[in-house]
Amino acid sequence: WEELHEHDLEWLEPLFYIGASCALSLAMYVVAVASFTVVFGHRLALLGGKTNSLDKAVAIMLKQHHTLFTAAALAMFSIYVAAVSMVFLKLGRLGIVNMGIFTSFLFLTIYSLYRLNRQLTIEAPALVHGDAHVHMGAHEVDLARLGAEDCLAVEASIA
Repeated sequence: WEELHEHDLEWLEPLFYIGASCALSLAMYVVAVASFTVVFGHRLALLGGKTNSLDKAVAIMLKQHHTLFTAAALAMFSIYVAAVSMVFLKLGRLGIVNMGIFTSFLFLTIYSLYRLNRQLTIEAPALVHGDAHVHMGAHEVDLARLGAEDCLAVEASIA
């Protein structure tokens, strides 16, 4: 602690705790929201019928998409802040080398998230609309009501 005062680095300890707390909180948010969106979103999409459940599920998932990417990016930045401050707390000014390594990986992660966001973005005209029905030969299968026995029955009727 005295060494930190000598080098005017005492502000790094609170920065570490703030960065680590933000990283943990944002990571928990991303895991919880993404899990619920995936689990309940696909169930909603498969309700079928006249409820427009597929449109509603797609809209909900699209709404969460940007929030989750933003929260993931902020979590990564918070991890970066905590890691850099921890290195400087332990190594003092020699932590510059490690900071360069962390910074390189931070930019690589930001670039990867940006690229994924562009690749996973669905334009409005290409969104799925309507019920989840699959045509198999002369038969139409409603995915909302699909069970193991339905698959066997459809396969048997096609064969």
